[in-house]
Amino acid sequence: MEVFVVLGFVSYEGSTLLGVYHTLEDARAAVAVYRSEIGDDYDGYSIQRRVLGARADWDEDRYEVELL
Repeated sequence: MEVFVVLGFVSYEGSTLLGVYHTLEDARAAVAVYRSEIGDDYDGYSIQRRVLGARADWDEDRYEVELL
């Protein structure tokens, strides 16, 4: 099963997991909510595609769907 992970990031401080969603559209909608409700707490957002049960892989760029 494929899921979409939403991360909020702050430059030079790393990222925070904000949610996991079943569809890309739900993940995009969540980012819109975070932007309107949280505002400037994060420098940007990222959506990554992941597969449940997959082996660990440290190549983060491989999973990037959108950098917002």
